[in-house]
Amino acid sequence: MFGEYGLAIGLTLGVAVILGIGSTFTPIVPRGEGQPAEAGFAEAAAQEYGYCARNLDDIDCGCFANRAGQVMTHNAPTIRGAETIDRTELARMQATDSC
Repeated sequence: MFGEYGLAIGLTLGVAVILGIGSTFTPIVPRGEGQPAEAGFAEAAAQEYGYCARNLDDIDCGCFANRAGQVMTHNAPTIRGAETIDRTELARMQATDSC
């Protein structure tokens, strides 16, 4: 039916199918640290940078703002009936320990 091009067409279609199936199972490459994709990160980081500049000494405020912003914008699942620490307190404690 395809004559002399049958083998080439078959191989091309086979490779296309394999690439299509393979791309379905390929994991998405995550962003590197320091490039959070969460909504509201810039606002939270700016607020925490201001807090650091006003209240903390001997801490890298850029690092502090980045860590605190990541914690504040992280969408962790909540457990019904469990008590959790205030997100701002948690962010500031972790940022202080990290930086």
